[in-house]
Amino acid sequence: MNIRIELEKLKNITSRNFKPILLGVVYGYPIYAYTEKNKQRAKKHVTITSLFHGNEQAGYFGLRVAIMLNIFSKFQNIKTTIIPIVNPTGASANTRQNIVFHNPNRGYFANEKNHILSDEGKLFISHKPWFKKVAKDTLISLHEDIDAKNPYVHINYSKKQNLHFEAIKQSWNSLSLMPMSDAEIVKQKLVTNPSYIVEPGRIENDLTGGSFEDYVILEKISYLAISTESPAHPSISTTVRKNLNFKYIENLLKSINNI
Repeated sequence: MNIRIELEKLKNITSRNFKPILLGVVYGYPIYAYTEKNKQRAKKHVTITSLFHGNEQAGYFGLRVAIMLNIFSKFQNIKTTIIPIVNPTGASANTRQNIVFHNPNRGYFANEKNHILSDEGKLFISHKPWFKKVAKDTLISLHEDIDAKNPYVHINYSKKQNLHFEAIKQSWNSLSLMPMSDAEIVKQKLVTNPSYIVEPGRIENDLTGGSFEDYVILEKISYLAISTESPAHPSISTTVRKNLNFKYIENLLKSINNI
Protein backbone atom coordinates (compact mmCIF):
# COMPACT_ATOMS: atom_id res chain seq x y z
CA MET A 1 0.00 0.00 0.00
CA ASN A 2 1.36 3.41 -0.99
CA ILE A 3 0.50 5.55 2.05
CA ARG A 4 1.08 8.89 0.32
CA ILE A 5 -1.36 7.95 -2.44
CA GLU A 6 -3.92 6.67 0.07
CA LEU A 7 -3.68 9.87 2.12
CA GLU A 8 -4.36 11.89 -1.02
CA LYS A 9 -7.39 9.73 -1.80
CA LEU A 10 -8.67 10.18 1.75
CA LYS A 11 -8.19 13.93 1.45
CA ASN A 12 -10.34 13.96 -1.68
CA ILE A 13 -13.17 11.72 -0.50
CA THR A 14 -13.47 13.24 2.99
CA SER A 15 -13.28 16.93 2.01
CA ARG A 16 -17.04 17.42 1.71
CA ASN A 17 -18.31 15.78 4.89
CA PHE A 18 -15.31 15.40 7.21
CA LYS A 19 -12.80 17.68 8.88
CA PRO A 20 -9.20 16.36 8.96
CA ILE A 21 -7.32 16.43 12.28
CA LEU A 22 -3.59 15.72 12.39
CA LEU A 23 -2.97 13.61 15.50
CA GLY A 24 0.77 13.48 14.96
CA VAL A 25 3.59 12.17 12.81
CA VAL A 26 5.12 8.71 13.36
CA TYR A 27 8.21 7.59 11.44
CA GLY A 28 7.69 10.33 8.88
CA TYR A 29 4.02 9.57 8.21
CA PRO A 30 1.12 11.75 9.40
CA ILE A 31 -1.69 10.01 11.27
CA TYR A 32 -5.00 11.71 10.55
CA ALA A 33 -8.45 11.50 12.06
CA TYR A 34 -11.48 12.65 10.10
CA THR A 35 -14.49 13.97 12.02
CA GLU A 36 -17.90 14.56 10.52
CA LYS A 37 -18.91 18.14 9.84
CA ASN A 38 -22.38 19.59 10.42
CA LYS A 39 -23.35 17.21 13.20
CA GLN A 40 -23.43 19.76 16.02
CA ARG A 41 -26.73 18.38 17.35
CA ALA A 42 -25.57 14.78 17.44
CA LYS A 43 -25.69 13.40 20.98
CA LYS A 44 -23.65 10.27 20.41
CA HIS A 45 -20.00 10.01 19.39
CA VAL A 46 -18.50 7.00 17.63
CA THR A 47 -14.92 6.44 16.42
CA ILE A 48 -13.94 3.82 13.82
CA THR A 49 -10.33 2.71 13.35
CA SER A 50 -8.57 0.48 10.84
CA LEU A 51 -5.02 -0.67 10.05
CA PHE A 52 -3.80 -1.09 13.59
CA HIS A 53 -2.15 -4.06 11.91
CA GLY A 54 -0.71 -3.18 8.52
CA ASN A 55 -1.48 -6.51 6.89
CA GLU A 56 -5.20 -6.32 7.78
CA GLN A 57 -6.26 -4.01 4.99
CA ALA A 58 -9.83 -5.08 4.19
CA GLY A 59 -11.28 -2.85 6.91
CA TYR A 60 -9.50 0.16 5.49
CA PHE A 61 -10.70 -0.39 1.93
CA GLY A 62 -14.21 -1.02 3.16
CA LEU A 63 -14.09 2.19 5.20
CA ARG A 64 -13.03 4.08 2.10
CA VAL A 65 -16.07 2.74 0.26
CA ALA A 66 -18.32 3.64 3.20
CA ILE A 67 -17.01 7.22 3.10
CA MET A 68 -17.62 7.48 -0.65
CA LEU A 69 -21.15 6.12 -0.23
CA ASN A 70 -21.67 8.58 2.64
CA ILE A 71 -23.39 6.00 4.83
CA PHE A 72 -22.65 8.04 7.96
CA SER A 73 -25.01 10.82 6.89
CA LYS A 74 -27.93 8.45 7.54
CA PHE A 75 -27.38 8.73 11.28
CA GLN A 76 -28.04 12.29 12.36
CA ASN A 77 -27.80 11.50 16.06
CA ILE A 78 -24.24 10.13 15.70
CA LYS A 79 -21.09 12.10 15.00
CA THR A 80 -18.51 9.72 13.55
CA THR A 81 -14.75 10.09 13.65
CA ILE A 82 -12.60 7.84 11.46
CA ILE A 83 -8.92 6.99 11.94
CA PRO A 84 -8.29 4.92 8.82
CA ILE A 85 -4.50 4.42 8.91
CA VAL A 86 -3.27 3.83 12.46
CA ASN A 87 -0.09 1.97 11.45
CA PRO A 88 1.21 3.57 8.23
CA THR A 89 4.64 1.91 8.23
CA GLY A 90 3.07 -1.53 8.71
CA ALA A 91 0.49 -0.84 6.01
CA SER A 92 3.22 0.32 3.65
CA ALA A 93 5.15 -2.93 4.19
CA ASN A 94 2.01 -5.12 4.54
CA THR A 95 3.17 -6.30 7.99
CA ARG A 96 1.33 -6.70 11.28
CA GLN A 97 3.92 -4.73 13.26
CA ASN A 98 5.25 -1.27 12.57
CA ILE A 99 8.67 -0.48 11.13
CA VAL A 100 10.46 -1.20 14.43
CA PHE A 101 8.53 -4.46 14.99
CA HIS A 102 6.19 -3.13 17.67
CA ASN A 103 2.49 -4.02 17.68
CA PRO A 104 0.44 -0.77 17.69
CA ASN A 105 -2.49 -2.61 19.30
CA ARG A 106 -0.64 -3.94 22.35
CA GLY A 107 1.27 -2.60 25.31
CA TYR A 108 -1.32 -0.15 26.63
CA PHE A 109 -0.86 -1.31 30.23
CA ALA A 110 2.31 -1.07 32.30
CA ASN A 111 2.07 -4.64 33.64
CA GLU A 112 2.42 -6.24 30.20
CA LYS A 113 5.69 -8.17 30.03
CA ASN A 114 5.63 -9.27 26.41
CA HIS A 115 4.70 -6.03 24.63
CA ILE A 116 6.23 -2.58 24.36
CA LEU A 117 3.94 0.39 23.87
CA SER A 118 4.43 1.50 20.27
CA ASP A 119 4.93 5.08 19.16
CA GLU A 120 1.46 4.92 17.62
CA GLY A 121 0.13 3.82 21.00
CA LYS A 122 1.97 6.63 22.78
CA LEU A 123 0.38 9.07 20.33
CA PHE A 124 -3.09 7.73 21.07
CA ILE A 125 -2.56 7.88 24.84
CA SER A 126 -1.41 11.49 24.50
CA HIS A 127 -4.83 12.24 22.98
CA LYS A 128 -6.81 10.55 25.77
CA PRO A 129 -9.00 13.63 26.55
CA TRP A 130 -9.83 13.95 22.85
CA PHE A 131 -10.76 10.26 22.58
CA LYS A 132 -13.08 10.71 25.58
CA LYS A 133 -15.06 13.09 23.39
CA VAL A 134 -14.97 11.47 19.96
CA ALA A 135 -15.22 7.82 21.13
CA LYS A 136 -17.42 8.46 24.16
CA ASP A 137 -20.20 6.12 23.10
CA THR A 138 -18.48 3.53 20.93
CA LEU A 139 -15.10 2.56 19.49
CA ILE A 140 -15.20 0.19 16.51
CA SER A 141 -11.89 -1.33 15.43
CA LEU A 142 -11.62 -3.29 12.17
CA HIS A 143 -9.36 -6.36 12.06
CA GLU A 144 -8.76 -9.62 10.20
CA ASP A 145 -7.87 -13.09 11.49
CA ILE A 146 -5.90 -15.17 9.00
CA ASP A 147 -6.64 -18.36 10.97
CA ALA A 148 -10.39 -17.83 11.04
CA LYS A 149 -12.90 -19.52 8.77
CA ASN A 150 -15.81 -17.39 9.94
CA PRO A 151 -16.18 -13.81 11.16
CA TYR A 152 -16.44 -13.06 14.85
CA VAL A 153 -16.30 -10.04 17.14
CA HIS A 154 -14.87 -9.01 20.50
CA ILE A 155 -17.32 -6.85 22.43
CA ASN A 156 -16.18 -4.94 25.52
CA TYR A 157 -18.54 -2.67 27.41
CA SER A 158 -19.33 -0.80 30.56
CA LYS A 159 -22.04 -2.81 32.29
CA LYS A 160 -23.84 0.32 33.45
CA GLN A 161 -24.69 1.40 29.92
CA ASN A 162 -27.90 -0.48 29.22
CA LEU A 163 -28.54 1.36 25.95
CA HIS A 164 -25.50 -0.36 24.49
CA PHE A 165 -26.85 -3.78 25.41
CA GLU A 166 -29.86 -2.95 23.26
CA ALA A 167 -27.68 -1.72 20.41
CA ILE A 168 -25.60 -4.90 20.53
CA LYS A 169 -28.72 -7.08 20.65
CA GLN A 170 -30.45 -5.33 17.77
CA SER A 171 -27.43 -5.28 15.48
CA TRP A 172 -26.34 -8.79 16.39
CA ASN A 173 -29.76 -10.29 15.63
CA SER A 174 -29.49 -8.97 12.07
CA LEU A 175 -26.46 -11.20 11.36
CA SER A 176 -26.19 -14.93 10.81
CA LEU A 177 -22.78 -16.03 12.11
CA MET A 178 -21.25 -19.50 12.26
CA PRO A 179 -19.90 -20.92 15.53
CA MET A 180 -16.26 -20.18 16.27
CA SER A 181 -13.89 -22.94 15.17
CA ASP A 182 -11.59 -24.74 17.61
CA ALA A 183 -8.62 -22.93 16.04
CA GLU A 184 -10.20 -19.55 16.72
CA ILE A 185 -10.94 -20.50 20.32
CA VAL A 186 -7.38 -21.72 20.86
CA LYS A 187 -5.94 -18.59 19.29
CA GLN A 188 -7.98 -16.41 21.65
CA LYS A 189 -6.75 -18.46 24.64
CA LEU A 190 -10.30 -19.06 25.75
CA VAL A 191 -10.13 -22.82 26.23
CA THR A 192 -9.48 -22.41 29.96
CA ASN A 193 -12.27 -19.87 30.29
CA PRO A 194 -14.87 -20.42 27.57
CA SER A 195 -17.37 -18.25 29.44
CA TYR A 196 -16.19 -15.28 27.37
CA ILE A 197 -17.85 -16.89 24.34
CA VAL A 198 -21.48 -15.96 24.94
CA GLU A 199 -22.86 -16.73 21.47
CA PRO A 200 -21.48 -18.20 18.26
CA GLY A 201 -18.93 -15.75 16.90
CA ARG A 202 -19.15 -13.35 19.82
CA ILE A 203 -16.64 -12.81 22.65
CA GLU A 204 -17.56 -10.47 25.51
CA ASN A 205 -15.40 -8.53 27.95
CA ASP A 206 -12.17 -10.49 27.55
CA LEU A 207 -10.08 -7.53 28.70
CA THR A 208 -6.79 -9.41 28.95
CA GLY A 209 -5.02 -8.59 25.67
CA GLY A 210 -3.62 -5.13 26.36
CA SER A 211 -5.22 -3.78 23.20
CA PHE A 212 -6.50 -0.28 22.55
CA GLU A 213 -10.03 -1.71 22.64
CA ASP A 214 -9.33 -2.96 26.18
CA TYR A 215 -7.74 0.37 27.10
CA VAL A 216 -10.73 2.54 26.18
CA ILE A 217 -13.01 0.45 28.42
CA LEU A 218 -10.70 0.09 31.42
CA GLU A 219 -9.78 3.79 31.26
CA LYS A 220 -13.47 4.76 30.97
CA ILE A 221 -12.96 6.46 27.60
CA SER A 222 -15.73 4.59 25.77
CA TYR A 223 -18.90 2.85 26.91
CA LEU A 224 -18.62 0.21 24.20
CA ALA A 225 -15.66 -1.14 22.18
CA ILE A 226 -16.09 -3.59 19.33
CA SER A 227 -13.31 -5.33 17.43
CA THR A 228 -14.46 -7.05 14.25
CA GLU A 229 -12.43 -10.05 13.09
CA SER A 230 -12.99 -11.16 9.51
CA PRO A 231 -11.44 -14.15 7.72
CA ALA A 232 -8.66 -13.21 5.32
CA HIS A 233 -8.85 -14.34 1.68
CA PRO A 234 -6.11 -14.42 -0.98
CA SER A 235 -7.99 -11.68 -2.82
CA ILE A 236 -8.30 -8.40 -0.93
CA SER A 237 -11.47 -7.54 -2.89
CA THR A 238 -13.02 -10.84 -1.77
CA THR A 239 -12.07 -10.12 1.83
CA VAL A 240 -13.65 -6.67 1.66
CA ARG A 241 -16.78 -8.04 0.06
CA LYS A 242 -17.24 -11.09 2.29
CA ASN A 243 -16.32 -9.79 5.70
CA LEU A 244 -18.92 -8.75 8.23
CA ASN A 245 -17.45 -5.34 8.95
CA PHE A 246 -19.71 -2.94 7.12
CA LYS A 247 -23.02 -4.72 7.25
CA TYR A 248 -22.46 -5.08 10.98
CA ILE A 249 -21.25 -1.51 11.44
CA GLU A 250 -24.17 -0.01 9.58
CA ASN A 251 -26.62 -2.07 11.64
CA LEU A 252 -24.82 -1.13 14.84
CA LEU A 253 -24.84 2.58 13.99
CA LYS A 254 -28.52 2.33 13.17
CA SER A 255 -29.22 0.73 16.54
CA ILE A 256 -27.20 3.31 18.48
CA ASN A 257 -28.77 6.14 16.48
CA ASN A 258 -32.28 4.99 17.35
CA ILE A 259 -31.76 4.50 21.10
